[in-house]
Amino acid sequence: MKKLTLAALIALMPASAIAEAAHGMWASERNEEGNWIEVNIQPCAGDAALTCGTIARAMSATGENTEYEHTGRMIIEDMEVLDATRYANGTIWAPDDDKTYKSNMQVNGDTLTVKGCVLFICRGQDWTRVN
Repeated sequence: MKKLTLAALIALMPASAIAEAAHGMWASERNEEGNWIEVNIQPCAGDAALTCGTIARAMSATGENTEYEHTGRMIIEDMEVLDATRYANGTIWAPDDDKTYKSNMQVNGDTLTVKGCVLFICRGQDWTRVN
């Protein structure tokens, strides 16, 4: 009964309210040098029902804000809200190979799992919420 009530409440919520689970600042996994980026995820400017993410800053292995040529660039585009924690049918740009992939993501507490796929081959990262 509790699951049915929760499902009914979620169904009545507007998509923008459900999408807020992923909204905010997220730190990517560290690269080989120990550096990472922080991504600000918010409603897309052109369609607030979709979710987008922009590279807000780059951090060095020592935790210092560094110059990064892609700061301000959109990295996540047009994610559709599937439910309270899952997003799909968007794209993600991979800075390491300068390619864009079909993408999905899922929130689990303070972890955001992002995946980019070509056909059946996917790669992904677990990002951590920045407080």
